[in-house]
Amino acid sequence: MRDGVLEVVRGDAAVAAGTRLDAAHRAGLLAGAVPTGAVVAGRTAAWVHAGRVLDDGGALDLTYPAGGHRPSVWGAGLVWQSPLLREDVSPYGGLRVTSPVRTALDLALHLAPDDAAWRVVALVRACGVDLREVRRQLERRVRAVGRPRARTVLDRVGASLGAAPGPLP
Repeated sequence: MRDGVLEVVRGDAAVAAGTRLDAAHRAGLLAGAVPTGAVVAGRTAAWVHAGRVLDDGGALDLTYPAGGHRPSVWGAGLVWQSPLLREDVSPYGGLRVTSPVRTALDLALHLAPDDAAWRVVALVRACGVDLREVRRQLERRVRAVGRPRARTVLDRVGASLGAAPGPLP
């Protein structure tokens, strides 16, 4: 086999070089790794939505509904409990993935500011996420841990994208 014929997508999964994969294909690669009741979130959801521009390094970030069982995750993945609204989740086959807006919010809330900022910028550019809607969603979650840090991240993202920082009118 020649070098460059296959391109590794995730783990042991590969496709012919140049093959375009959509979010449903990427989500399908995770199906066996996501525990029942969990929702793909954070870096992993960003990878599902945007592809290799937001490579998650093979991490598996998950969220689960309040009152649910905390799923076990091996390796570098993050797990957090969070209330999920209907619009927060996008179904891909039998797998649930946070929507692009909710994913941007989770990145701002749960990652270190520098890591979160570049990922949110990339997600906005790749998926057309409305940064104003991310801010609105943040303010709706009055008990979310990390809100001040997330506001700072979203201000940095807005400045990077040329949007006005600070609260919405």
